[in-house]
Amino acid sequence: MHIIPDNAQHIGARKLQEDAFRFSIFDDEEMIQKRGHLAIIADGMGGLSHGQDVSAIAVQTFLESFQDVTKVGTIPQLLYGALVEANIAVNKFAKKENLQQQIGTTLIATTIHNNELYWISVGDSRIYLLRNNVLTQLTEDHVYEKELFNELKNEQITREQIQLHPQKDALTSFIGLENLSLVDYNIKPLQLQAGDKVLLCSDGLYGFLDEREMKDILLNAEENTCQKLVSAVLEKNHPYQDNVTVALLTFKKEISKTERLPPPKEQLPNQNKKKTRKVLLSLSLIFLLSVGGYFIYDLYMKDNNRINFHWNLFNKSNE
Repeated sequence: MHIIPDNAQHIGARKLQEDAFRFSIFDDEEMIQKRGHLAIIADGMGGLSHGQDVSAIAVQTFLESFQDVTKVGTIPQLLYGALVEANIAVNKFAKKENLQQQIGTTLIATTIHNNELYWISVGDSRIYLLRNNVLTQLTEDHVYEKELFNELKNEQITREQIQLHPQKDALTSFIGLENLSLVDYNIKPLQLQAGDKVLLCSDGLYGFLDEREMKDILLNAEENTCQKLVSAVLEKNHPYQDNVTVALLTFKKEISKTERLPPPKEQLPNQNKKKTRKVLLSLSLIFLLSVGGYFIYDLYMKDNNRINFHWNLFNKSNE
C-alpha cells in the first residue's frame, strides 16, 4: 500500500494566517516503520501575531515529540504524549509573553502506521474518512453546542435557541488550557482499505463548504484535490472567510511515477489577522461555566481589548 499526500492553504478574508500544518518526512523508511506517516493541522487564535505563533509552536512541538524515537509507547500513547508536550510549550510561550488565558489553538493529527489509522484532536478542526463514496467525520467537535444539545435532551432549551445561542461555537477544549480535560483519540486503530482518503481540515473549510460539496470534490478530483477544495470555498466570496487549511492522505495499492513526490512544503506565514472572535467565545465560555451565568456580547467584535475585558471579568470572579 502507498500513501499519497496533498495539501493546500489560503488566508481567506483575514489579515493573519493563523493556521499551521506539517507532514512527517514520507521517504524516511526508518521513521515510517516506527511512527508511520504523520499529518498535523493547528488553527491558532488570539489576534495580532499570537495565533500564528501559537499554532506554529504547537505543530512543531507535536512533530518533534512524536518523532522522538527514544520515547517508548503505543501509537496512541505517543500521540497523546505529543499533545501534552504541545500544550506545555504553548503555555510556556503564554507565560513568557505575559499572555496567559489569552491565546490557544486547535490541533488535529493523524498517523498511518502499518496500514492502520490513528488520530488525536482537541478543538473544532476535523478529520474525515472517505470510503466507498461515504464521507464520515471521525473526530468530535469540542464546542459548547454539544453541551447545549445535552440541555435539549432534558428539555431545558429548544433547537431554535441553540441555533441562535451566541456561544454555540465556543471551544470547550484547545491547546493553551492549563488542563486538557477533553481529548478525542482512538485507541483501537482503523484498518485502512485501498481507495480510502483521510482529510484533515480547519473550520475554514467545513464552515463554508458543506459535506456534500466536499465529498463531490474528493470523489471527482483526479489531482490537486486540496487546492480544488480551497478554490471551491473561495468561489463563495464570503466576506468573513476564515483561514482555510486542508491536508489529504490517499491510501492506494499502486503508485504512479508522477505521484512519487514528497509532500508539499508548508506555506510560509503571511502577515495577516484572524480568530480573536473564537478565542473570545472560548475563553469567555470558560468564564461562563465557572460562574454559572451568561454574558452576551457582539459576535463580530475583534478588538483585542475585548480579550482583556473578558479575562478581567474571569479573574474577578475567581478572587
